[in-house]
Amino acid sequence: MSVSSNGEQANAGSERASVSADGRFAVFTSYATNLVRHDTNGVADVFVRDLRRHDTSRVSVNSHGEQANGGSAIDPQISPDGRYVVFTSDASNLVPGDTNGAVDVFRHDLRTGDTIRVSVGPHGAQGNGPSAKPTVSADGRYVAFTSYATNLVDGDTNGAWDTFVKDLATGKLVRASVGSDGTQANAMSDGPNISADGRYAVFISLASNLVPGDTNNQGDVFAHDLKTGTTTRISVGTAGEQGDDLSVGATLSGDGHLIGFASHATTMTANTPTTHDSHAYVREFGTGRTTLVDLSNGGDVAAGGSFWTAVSGDGRSVAFVSDGANIVPGDTNAARDIFVRDLAAGTTTRISLSSGGAQGDGPSFYPFTNRDAHVVAFQSYATNLVPGDTNGVPDVFVRYR
Repeated sequence: MSVSSNGEQANAGSERASVSADGRFAVFTSYATNLVRHDTNGVADVFVRDLRRHDTSRVSVNSHGEQANGGSAIDPQISPDGRYVVFTSDASNLVPGDTNGAVDVFRHDLRTGDTIRVSVGPHGAQGNGPSAKPTVSADGRYVAFTSYATNLVDGDTNGAWDTFVKDLATGKLVRASVGSDGTQANAMSDGPNISADGRYAVFISLASNLVPGDTNNQGDVFAHDLKTGTTTRISVGTAGEQGDDLSVGATLSGDGHLIGFASHATTMTANTPTTHDSHAYVREFGTGRTTLVDLSNGGDVAAGGSFWTAVSGDGRSVAFVSDGANIVPGDTNAARDIFVRDLAAGTTTRISLSSGGAQGDGPSFYPFTNRDAHVVAFQSYATNLVPGDTNGVPDVFVRYR
């Protein structure tokens, strides 16, 4: 996927792909200079690939199409409707008046070509600190991100990274990494994701004051309901027992009812191993049920760490990365692979394969699925997933299931 419109492979590394709900459009970051014409800024850029028309274009540009004068980071995301791309950049020429010298969050409209800055406070005041890791709702209206800025909302005095949600229709910006009573977090919050309708924001936090009874001194996964203001801890067992180790990497289904995460905790489920290896889980918001998902078809738990969950929009499937060689038969490449667990069927398939079924000769990372997990994007160091991969750098790929 990380190729030019004429199929030329990237001359530098590409990372962190995401795909639209219908699987047609994919975005990624690349350091390559040969994916589009006139790429002369010498920094990482964000690109979109039309997988139907096989066209590649650059997204990290201003509203006039001029290239960024600074790098764009490795965390772009495309809205499920395929119209908007959110990304971060330390460029100062993407919007007028960008003088804060910090990494900011931007949204680019693929239909109109307009680029706007998201990480601004009341009346357009630019952030006095860096912002990162944006995610976007289905229609591009809501953007969740993390920021170290202290002037985006009133009363931000905790001196820590916080999670925010911006309503780009009204301009309203709220802090999501707060307790149900509005108390600000007493430690950093990071890694946000937002539901398709913009109602739920999930994130990880080291804070101990977002919910009552948080005494584990570990990073936990939380969900904040932007409609009711309620904050809930997600990285707990079905009976509500808190994790005895770190939990990270929150993702969620389109309606927010299913949340995926990875955890080193041994207390999540009855079949969680006691080794403190990281494993992949989903938690159902309505029932409170926590389920281990890095399993073989026979129910064997991955014999190795599993990371980076990605819940499909319809909530049926979960993609994850794993070192486990026992999840599928014939896994002999001794490398991290991408898997998808079908929660309804109880089956797990390996994704990081060539079209002919050859397993990758290098590790793969960072899965992202479309609405029904028919299309899975990921990053890989493997050189044998597609013919002619001779650039010797990580690339991004899509696999159709």
